[in-house]
Amino acid sequence: MKNCRGQSYDNAANMSGQYAGLQARIKEKCNFAIFIPCAAHSLNLVGVRAAECVMEAVSYFQFVQKLYNFFSSSTYRWSIMKKCLGSHHVLKSLSETRWSARADAVTALCNGYKEILDALKTIEIDDKTSPNVKNETHGLIKKMKKLENIVLTEIWSKILSRINETNKTQTHPT
Repeated sequence: MKNCRGQSYDNAANMSGQYAGLQARIKEKCNFAIFIPCAAHSLNLVGVRAAECVMEAVSYFQFVQKLYNFFSSSTYRWSIMKKCLGSHHVLKSLSETRWSARADAVTALCNGYKEILDALKTIEIDDKTSPNVKNETHGLIKKMKKLENIVLTEIWSKILSRINETNKTQTHPT
């Protein structure tokens, strides 16, 4: 510890707090251990805050999460989605601060957009589907067919994959 010259981790108070966080405890042992916030975590926070300022982005990510919740709340619906997706990745849940989870979710949606839409159509016409689920399915199909959501999926897929690549570079430099 006496040879430590720097410390870097996320910006959570329990880690970065200058009076009671890990930063402070390490500084007590070694005054030369300068704290620098993790660049990857800071980039994630900038992305989160920037997206929260745009109502269309908030609505879009709510839509992505609703899709995941819809399929994941039923093993039957999940199996239909997996069957329709074939070799494509399944939908993923979002995370408030880990944008790599958002990148995974949006990439899965982008790569399997048509197949996920087909899965929804399969569920909607299935005789086993209850009227409430048919109604929910119909609403999701309408949202998926909106040009706005198609375009936002393409845009966010590119943005999030670039943030994800930058994070990988920051946390695992070559």
